[in-house]
Amino acid sequence: DGLLHAGEPGVQLTWMDAKIGDWVVTPRIGKPVEIQALWYNAICTLAELAGRFGDAERAAELAGLAARAQRSFIEQFWDAGRGYLLDNTGDASIRPNQIFAVSLPYTMLDEEQARAVVEQ
Repeated sequence: DGLLHAGEPGVQLTWMDAKIGDWVVTPRIGKPVEIQALWYNAICTLAELAGRFGDAERAAELAGLAARAQRSFIEQFWDAGRGYLLDNTGDASIRPNQIFAVSLPYTMLDEEQARAVVEQ
């Protein structure tokens, strides 16, 4: 689906995770929202650089991957009823991590979705 999946039981995955002894307080195994936003920005940046340096084939390949990731992201993370992004696929917790999807140079959200995230 063009998105990143990571983590394993008992291991802190992201900066947001807390761990006390062997207990992971906020397990976020799967596809954390901010990791997807960072991933999408990496793909878009690489596509832009490939274009600037004359590698049109690589730029097109990366642009295709970015488009695929964006479609998957909206399908899996956008909760229109609540007006915000899920923290992780299957986890409707509202956390500040969703702001990454709006604040980075490349966003997968349309203007209305971005505004809703900021308002949350």
